[in-house]
Parts: sequence; structure tokens; C-alpha cells
Amino acid sequence: MNFNRSPVRIGIDIGNDTVKVVKVADIKNKVTLLGYALLKHQSEEDVKSFLNDLNLKQCHVRVSLNDDSLRIRPIVLPIIPEKELGEAIKWEMREVFQDEPYIYRYIPIVGARPENSQQTLMVFYVKEKRMS
Repeated sequence: MNFNRSPVRIGIDIGNDTVKVVKVADIKNKVTLLGYALLKHQSEEDVKSFLNDLNLKQCHVRVSLNDDSLRIRPIVLPIIPEKELGEAIKWEMREVFQDEPYIYRYIPIVGARPENSQQTLMVFYVKEKRMS
């Protein structure tokens, strides 16, 4: 679903000191602020509870992370079943992931197949940290 065509959108900015959330909607062809929330980081559980209380399951959400360790890298892998991609990505990224624990996500790059038997993925990864 196209984020820009959704009438109600949520933006989340997870910074070093705060989590900021805005809810906007297209009303009469103008973006209108419907609400906002702010939480100063207290603990990981407080942030999880805060985000769960917002009940965002049926919303179109975009997240911004303020973290210097965030990296993005394209990788090429053989075409394999999706359930095996996690291990294949870890293997391909083993030099990056060896020193510290990382959290990663990936998306396929549609139409970017160097060869018929390969797929290109964009991998987003960030050092795993615990909030204090």
C-alpha cells in the first residue's frame, strides 16, 4: 500500500533522548496534525509500553532512527526460499556482524537481478543497544 495515499499517517522519531510521534491526515487536500506524543527515554520497557499504548497496528507508520551506527548495504544472494534468507544474510554480512550484535532488516530490490539465479537485497543494520 502506498504510504502517501493513506489518509491517516503516523511518524515516529526514535532519538537518543526521546521518542516523538505525530499523527497526520489529509483533510481537504491539506496535511493536518491530528495529534502528537513525546516520551523521554526512561527504559526499554517504558518505550515499548508507550508505543503499544498508541495502538498503531492498523496505521501506516514511518520510523526515523537517530543512530550513527545505522548503515545500508546492497547484497547479492542466490534466489533461495524466504525462510532461509535470514541465515544467508548473516553469512554474507559475517564480517560486519562479527564484532558486535546488530539488528537488521532487508527489502528486495525489484528488477535488480545481476543474473537470473540471483537476487539483490538492501540490508539496513544498526548496532544493538539497550536503553539505559
